[in-house]
Amino acid sequence: MNRAILGLGRQFVAVQKRALHKGVDSTPPLRFMPIPERIGLYFFIAVAFLSYPTSVLLRLDSLRPRADNLLSPEVQAQIDEIRAARRK
Repeated sequence: MNRAILGLGRQFVAVQKRALHKGVDSTPPLRFMPIPERIGLYFFIAVAFLSYPTSVLLRLDSLRPRADNLLSPEVQAQIDEIRAARRK
């Protein structure tokens, strides 16, 4: 029983060592891409990530109605009184 467990443990360690270094099979795909393709991919990713926040910012008025920036009638009356007092 113990030999079987130790054998599985050794086999697991060997598999992990092989999985760590696979050579050419596990190289990242960008390594073999031409530079113009890399630039195009970069711009595609940048546009994809920035397009949604930009569209939201441009459509803010249609997404949420503007708040009324009017003063209350009492405050407006006080402002009018102050302006009238300055003109005298």
